Amino acid sequence: AADETLHGAINGAEILQAVMSSALAGLSKVKWIHDDIIVYGHSVAEHHNNLRECLQRLAQHGLTLNPAKCKLARTQVTFMGMRLSKDGVRPTESKLEAVNAFAEPTNVTEVRSFLGLVNYLAAFTPRLADLAKPLRNLTRKGQPWAWADLERQAFSDIKSQIASSGSLAFFNHRLPTQLIVDAGPAGLGAILSQTQSDGTRRPIAYASRTLSDVEQRYSQTEKEALAVKFGCLKFQF
Repeated sequence: AADETLHGAINGAEILQAVMSSALAGLSKVKWIHDDIIVYGHSVAEHHNNLRECLQRLAQHGLTLNPAKCKLARTQVTFMGMRLSKDGVRPTESKLEAVNAFAEPTNVTEVRSFLGLVNYLAAFTPRLADLAKPLRNLTRKGQPWAWADLERQAFSDIKSQIASSGSLAFFNHRLPTQLIVDAGPAGLGAILSQTQSDGTRRPIAYASRTLSDVEQRYSQTEKEALAVKFGCLKFQF
């Protein structure tokens, strides 16, 4: 479909999205972003059945695949910059290496680039908002540039946190689910987790945000209530 739109057409992506949505509607174990498709299942037989249905739908809508780009029956795949396996989802090594290799910023533009890079991995990083606060302060309008021990420590802590991040479990609506929240002096944090069949509790995702100047003056009880609201809205709990 993408190859059949005029080169440079500004609505090509929207047309492709509409075509894909129509072709794959109702296939619960098929996900796609633009022209990248992933098909999954809880067993080999289920996977093969889901794949068959997906291919049939694509054929019915006149959509073709490039065999050289197809990867079939894999136990691990890379999709949207993430590594997916039966154990869960984690960042790809290239994403982790990009964070690890990022040199200390020397100006605001480089700070923004670093924050943009780590924000992509926010779901894997507890307390990211708190850790990043000294760096975010540097991006405020009119804030003079000052890279000192506080900023250097925040930069190092964020890199260490991301480097040590483990995999996140996939959400399973059949498992008991927990929402854990916390409120600190300058930020809110939330963890969505589930108790697995073996009794262990695994994180599904992390979330955090900084408190505004007004919110920082809230009482601790008000901050905790705000954290509950934040977690519920973030994870649609």
